[in-house]
Amino acid sequence: MIGGTGATDGEVIGEGRVGARLFLCGEAPARSDLDEARPWSGRMGRYLNNTMRMAGLPPREMCYITNLLKQPAIDNEKDWVMEGQIKEWEGVLHEELSSVRPMVVATLGSWATRWFL
Repeated sequence: MIGGTGATDGEVIGEGRVGARLFLCGEAPARSDLDEARPWSGRMGRYLNNTMRMAGLPPREMCYITNLLKQPAIDNEKDWVMEGQIKEWEGVLHEELSSVRPMVVATLGSWATRWFL
């Protein structure tokens, strides 16, 4: 198991299993994720869990779930601001990918999709 140890200094690190076949990557944690110290744990997390269940995907406990940023985005409408924030965190994302070695990566949002493309 990686992550899930809690938020530190307003950071939410990804969580899940090493060797998880499915790696889900969003944009940035929501404020509610900071409270729970888990990625995708608030209202959008419940929506993600239900969508995964309806699509026949494995439960989140069998996946690895993270975000590009490990802190809430400052301003995701300004490209130069978001690109700078992504640069600060992409080393952590590379480490997560190297540790998990997933078979499938699914992006959740335009910024995550752009980064992987």
